[in-house]
Order: sequence, then structure tokens, then C-alpha cells
Amino acid sequence: MQTTVQSLEELARQSRINYSVVADSPYMEYFVNMAGAEDELYKKWKVCKSLHDEAIKNCTCAPYSQKCHHITCDRGRCSLF
Repeated sequence: MQTTVQSLEELARQSRINYSVVADSPYMEYFVNMAGAEDELYKKWKVCKSLHDEAIKNCTCAPYSQKCHHITCDRGRCSLF
């Protein structure tokens, strides 16, 4: 015997029924935009992380425990603190 899904919460909790948004709908556009934004932020994070790791390796002005621990990125520029 098969039962039907009674609510959106129930649908979200299960994994047997595949579902998605309607093609070319505002909801699809939202998720496509969010995926693009996540990709762009991840690419920028990788660059900043690489710069941070390199700065820690090359930092000789303080003991390791006092080296740069915080990284801030703004408009593609990274600052290490």
C-alpha cells in the first residue's frame, strides 16, 4: 500500500520522491541565482584562503601563535590580521 505526502515538511523529509521547482519560474530563477552567487563566493574564498596560507608560511615577524589569524576580503582585496 502506498501513502501520499500530506505536507511540504513531509515531502522535504523524504528522499524517495524527486521534486524540483517549475522550469522557467521565478523560483527556478532564484535558485539559479543563489547557486551562481555561491560559486562566485567560493572562488573568492579560495583565492583569499590561498593568500592567507601563503602569508602565514612567509610571516617571520612574530612567533607562529601570534601570526595572522583573521582574513578579510572586500571587493576582491584581502587583508590579513
